[in-house]
Amino acid sequence: YTTVGAVDFGGGSVQITFVPSETSILSGFFPMHFGGANTGPLHLYSKSYPMFGYSDSWQRATQHLLRAIGRNSGQMGGTEMDHPCLPSDVTWHVDPGEFGVSAISQHPNRNNGSVALRGTGDFHRCQALAERLIADDTTCYQPPCSLLGVYQPELNHSRFVLFGEHAYLLQWEVTALMRNGHTMLSALRTQVPRLCSLPNTTQRELFETRKSNQEPPCWRGTWMLTFLMKGLHFKEDSADLRTIPGCCEHTLGQALYEINFFPYRFEDVKLSKELLPMAQSSQTS
Repeated sequence: YTTVGAVDFGGGSVQITFVPSETSILSGFFPMHFGGANTGPLHLYSKSYPMFGYSDSWQRATQHLLRAIGRNSGQMGGTEMDHPCLPSDVTWHVDPGEFGVSAISQHPNRNNGSVALRGTGDFHRCQALAERLIADDTTCYQPPCSLLGVYQPELNHSRFVLFGEHAYLLQWEVTALMRNGHTMLSALRTQVPRLCSLPNTTQRELFETRKSNQEPPCWRGTWMLTFLMKGLHFKEDSADLRTIPGCCEHTLGQALYEINFFPYRFEDVKLSKELLPMAQSSQTS
């Protein structure tokens, strides 16, 4: 591998960043400077996809289900419908628009809202719903492209770290399959259908640390798998995706960027005449 990239699923958006392995057009380039480097900045391709994060995609997918049964924003009161990405033994009573999941509110309404979502725990229908959010007929004017006709350089020779997902993949036993030779995406394809089929009581026992405002595990796993393959065009047999325990967070990344923007270089530090005797005495003591 010649470069390393990153994919970050947030609540509202998804970001991909990497150094293209081949000469590429300037769209999305982001210069990164490192102290002591004499070859100039590294040009990163960096693209954000607003409204494709876990929370926003859940809300848009649920809105799509409502339209499918002929309901619009003014006809939601008293609506009941099946939701394939919820566990089969759970019903949420949610507010329109938010639909029980939020990247902003810590406690979205799931108990007394005007829309009833009845879970069916159906991975294949959930995946079909996810694919509807990505499918489009936008023309790709500058190939290669990801979704929405967005230019994206080839992913060849780049190894990617999936930010913030290590604990989830560990809980879902995806990591165990990866240790046995599966790629991340093939392991997800095996485990996510099983995850979706689990009743809510079992999911709560297994994933009790899940935050109250988060999307159901079935949607998280299905959306992760679908967006990586259908949106960003990772291959299922690709060994180029991995997670790192405890990695990574945005504050550290911003700090690294700020302090490395200019080519800082450390010179040999020479002690002053006043400090030299103190240093010598501490070395002999």
